[in-house]
Amino acid sequence: MTETLWLSRDELRELTGVRQHTAQQRALDRLRIRHARRKIDGSLIVSREAARMALLGVPIVVTGAAPAANEPDDGLNWKKA
Repeated sequence: MTETLWLSRDELRELTGVRQHTAQQRALDRLRIRHARRKIDGSLIVSREAARMALLGVPIVVTGAAPAANEPDDGLNWKKA
């Protein structure tokens, strides 16, 4: 079985221990896991690699322009996702 690029909603619930999107966001912030919020429904997008790297304690190095205050800076162009 191949893994998807993003964590599923169930995996995100298991990782954070909560169901509500705002509570998940707070949990991800505490864990220092980069994420983005879908504008259409408020759900969160978390790359599997970002979750792995954060949980292993590996710093994420990002180059380029600084992100907006409310957007994650993980090197991905979330506007095209």
